[in-house]
Amino acid sequence: MLITNDLLTPHEVLEEERRYAALSGLGRDQFIVVPYGRIPALPRPPLAALNGTGKLPPNVRIQIAGDPVFWLDATTRRQQPGEDDRRYAVRLWLELVDRGLADPTTGLRPSVLAQVGIDIDDPLAATRVYDYMAGAIDADLCGLELGPNNMGLTEAMELAAYATNNYEQALALQHQELARDLAEQADAALGRLAVAEDSSRADMQRLGEAATVLHEAGQKGYHERALEHLKQKVVAALGEVTGGLAEIEADRLIVSYAHKPPEPAEDALADLEALKDRFVDGLEARQARLDALVTEVLRRPERIENFQVLFDELEATRASLSDGAAAAHEESD
Repeated sequence: MLITNDLLTPHEVLEEERRYAALSGLGRDQFIVVPYGRIPALPRPPLAALNGTGKLPPNVRIQIAGDPVFWLDATTRRQQPGEDDRRYAVRLWLELVDRGLADPTTGLRPSVLAQVGIDIDDPLAATRVYDYMAGAIDADLCGLELGPNNMGLTEAMELAAYATNNYEQALALQHQELARDLAEQADAALGRLAVAEDSSRADMQRLGEAATVLHEAGQKGYHERALEHLKQKVVAALGEVTGGLAEIEADRLIVSYAHKPPEPAEDALADLEALKDRFVDGLEARQARLDALVTEVLRRPERIENFQVLFDELEATRASLSDGAAAAHEESD
């Protein structure tokens, strides 16, 4: 797939990694995705044996076996000393385009297996490829090698270094901007979490009132009415924080109180406060996670996986707060 944007966001890079892994059957360390959108994902060609075997990874899907990257000459396909993965991938791409083995507009790379008369849709021909992948010597496949065209290795490395440096400068600015944007979103989420936490602590008083009502009404013989009042109090107190769990937790408490005599108010309050504390602790833990993730993203914006983790945490926080607000709104209705 060729993505037309010049730079990919961290999320787009991770999506492309997942897409190509599913397409090719390769592990994450067997291909390279660069964050430059005009260069598609490329398999990392293994080093072949001197007899020509081993040009294909044994786990590659046969539909990918004809990718010309695997069949480049030994010098070109080898990652050079001091050549990082991104420069290596850019160089391989430049080599493919220079040799007419890739379309720079669409990113398509036609299968080169046809050069030795292999059509993978033919079961017999496909068997030859599978056997080769398993280590068998096949004269045609062992001898298949796509030699250099006009560009030598030194020139290709210089061009790749130049292109990569330009992209990396723009990429660093993009990551810094994304990190600041996510940090601002996290600050807003932390503010909402703080409000929810303050609200949940304030609700302790209402839970105390519910326990007192239970105790007093039970002494007067109005046990059922006391239980219903307690349920209303618990749902109202927990609704903003727990969302749909409020009703479930309230029912659980009511059942437990319905099968035994009214307890002293302080015991009932202790049970209810313990319940509430679990949700307060959950809010505090989410705040701590967000704080730590924001710090890490701002400290090391080049670690794109951190962007996704923070993004997912923000989405989960928003969903949690939205569910709580919706439950509270329904309760007020």
